[in-house]
Formats: sequence, structure tokens, C-alpha cells
Amino acid sequence: MNTTIITMDTIKKGNCQFNATSAKSFRATLAKWHNATFKIADELLAKNDRVKALRTLIDSNTKLIDKLNNGESIIGSKSLIDLQSEIDTWNASIQSENDAMTELRKAQSDRMSKAEELVSKDLYNAYVESINTTTDAYTLAIAQFLADNGIEPCIDTINTLIASVGKKTNSARNMCKTGKHNGVFSYNQWRKIFLGEICDMMGDTLPIYKFAYVLSDKRAKSENK
Repeated sequence: MNTTIITMDTIKKGNCQFNATSAKSFRATLAKWHNATFKIADELLAKNDRVKALRTLIDSNTKLIDKLNNGESIIGSKSLIDLQSEIDTWNASIQSENDAMTELRKAQSDRMSKAEELVSKDLYNAYVESINTTTDAYTLAIAQFLADNGIEPCIDTINTLIASVGKKTNSARNMCKTGKHNGVFSYNQWRKIFLGEICDMMGDTLPIYKFAYVLSDKRAKSENK
């Protein structure tokens, strides 16, 4: 780890070089976080599609059950027992989907934790302080973070990271507690945005995630070709 003390005078102009040899370990750690977050997003979208389809089937059967209970006839020969049995099966499938998603999150957590551990509470506290005070503390804290991870601090990169996370709308509870409309992000929210911004800035120095899920608008375009 870099032990050089950073000052405003030692911060370089321009943008950081994330492909520096000294940042090889940092890139490897961020690559795991980067891929894990995209993997979860990819699987979550696909899972939501499957669950949505199952809920549509459940809603359809529920309406048929209501008709039979009201003495109305339905198309087909399914009984109340048949329709409820199908609903039970689909509900079990939804639970299986949710359980599988929970397992995936657990499996990816180790890949994500190493990067998250790099971003300290001290750095977060500097962010919180910067929201209401005008000092160089947050700039210096980010510069030190970059230097500690093998990247020479540069002011344009630091300013981009600062700009990426500002205030958010307060919850009703926090509005009543603070008397203010807006406040700071929680530590976990801020850290996720901060790490995500670094990954976005790293660009091609990180592996490109190949999505298995195809967004609905892209599916529609493909089907219309």
C-alpha cells in the first residue's frame, strides 16, 4: 500500500491512468466486483421475467376459480382442485426462483466484498462532511484512496468521483429528523455508486461483461427484422 501523504499541491492535473502496472491488483479486485454486480443484474432481470409469467398464470387461474365459485362455467374441464393445484405448483416455482436468487447473491458476495472493503468509513465520512462544508478534505481523501491502490491521483478524475455522488431526497423520517428535504446517501449506497463510477471510468481496462439477458425492446427489434 502507498504510504505517501497526499496534499493539494501533489495532485496532478488531468485524468488518472487506471492501466498503470502499480494498479494491477486494484484492477483485478474491481473486475470481480464489476462482473459480480452485472451478473446479479443480468440474472435478476431474467428471473423477474419468469416470475412475471408465472404470476400471470396464477392470476388467470384465480379468475377461473372465482367463476366456478360463483356458479359460472369456464372453458375447459379443469376442476377447482386442478386449478388450485396448478397455482400451488406455480407458487412453489416462484419461491424456487427467489431462493435461487438469494443463493446467487451469496455466491457473488465474496467477489464483491474485497472491493467494498477497500472503501473505508473514513472516506465516506469525508463525503458526508463535504456536503455541508467547503474544504479539501474529501478531495484529499479520494486522492489518498487512489494513491493507496497504485494510481497516481489526478484532479479531473477526483472531481468526477466527487460529482458522481451528491445529495438525495430524504425519507419522510429523515425529513422530520433533520428538518431538511435532502440529505446524504447511506454508506452502502454511496459506496456502490463510488465503486460503480470508478469501474465506469476504468472502461476497457476491466473485462467486458457479456449479458445473457436480452432487454425487451431489443427482443422486439430482433423479432421485427
